[in-house]
Amino acid sequence: MNYSLINTQSISDNMYGNTELLKQFVALYLEQTPIDIADIKHAFEIQDQHAIKTTAHHIKPTLKYIGAEHLFQIIDELEIAAQKPNNWETISTLINRALPQLQLMTDELQNFYFSLK
Repeated sequence: MNYSLINTQSISDNMYGNTELLKQFVALYLEQTPIDIADIKHAFEIQDQHAIKTTAHHIKPTLKYIGAEHLFQIIDELEIAAQKPNNWETISTLINRALPQLQLMTDELQNFYFSLK
C-alpha cells in the first residue's frame, strides 16, 4: 500500500525490522496522537502558546521516526510560531494545516498496523 505521509521503510529501519517492536511502536502512536491533537486544539481554544509549543515539541520525534518529513516541518514551524507573543494568526494557519495531516497520519498508521503480520 502507498502512503502519502508515513514512510514504512523508515519505520521498519528505526525498529530494526522487528515486527513485534513495530507493532508496539505503532500502537503507542495510535494511542498518543489523538491525545496530542486534542491537546493542540484545547491549547489553541484557551490561547495557551506555551502548551502549543510543548505539544508540538512532543510530537516532532514521532514524525521523524515515521518519516513524515512534511508534517514534521509544519509542526516545527508551529513550535517556533508559538514562541512569539501574540502570534495567533500564524499559529491558527499552521494548526489548520497540521490537524488534517495528523488525522491522515493516524489513518495511515492504523492501516500499516493492520498490515503487520
